[in-house]
Amino acid sequence: ANVLQPREVTNGLVIYLALSIALFYPFSKLVGALVARLSIKRINEYCLRIKQGRFEQIDRLPPEKGDEHDFVRLERNLHWMGYALGVREKKLATALDGLEQAQRSILESIEYASLIQRSALPREESLRESLPDHFLWWSPRDAVGGDCYWVRPGTGGFFLGLVDCTGHGVPGA
Repeated sequence: ANVLQPREVTNGLVIYLALSIALFYPFSKLVGALVARLSIKRINEYCLRIKQGRFEQIDRLPPEKGDEHDFVRLERNLHWMGYALGVREKKLATALDGLEQAQRSILESIEYASLIQRSALPREESLRESLPDHFLWWSPRDAVGGDCYWVRPGTGGFFLGLVDCTGHGVPGA
């Protein structure tokens, strides 16, 4: 009968082991490259979300361990960086809303001060009654000027007041 000799068994095992090692090494390299590519793809997608301003949490953020794979550590660090950027962006948006509201309030106040100032100035008819042959050039640098004029008819003439408040334009409104 066909009984395998110890030498044939040994040769068969050596060939089997050699083939296993020869095939296992490229297979393990392929698996390693595939795992690395998938990790890099996931990290790149998260970086793209951060770039687009979408700071949502990574879907599968594993718990932190002492000795872990570099890709996992990098993914976790990116997550926390995105989280910090998201928090800062919300704070900046809140601050910007507050500044816009303050600016609107200040501009409304300046417009109202300008309206008050223009309404306090004498009308063209009043000037024409007292000074029929006159010209007026009133051009405030800002919405509210520091200069103003005043005219009132008096007995046998008129009173004219010119006020120059240099440096007291809008900031002094």
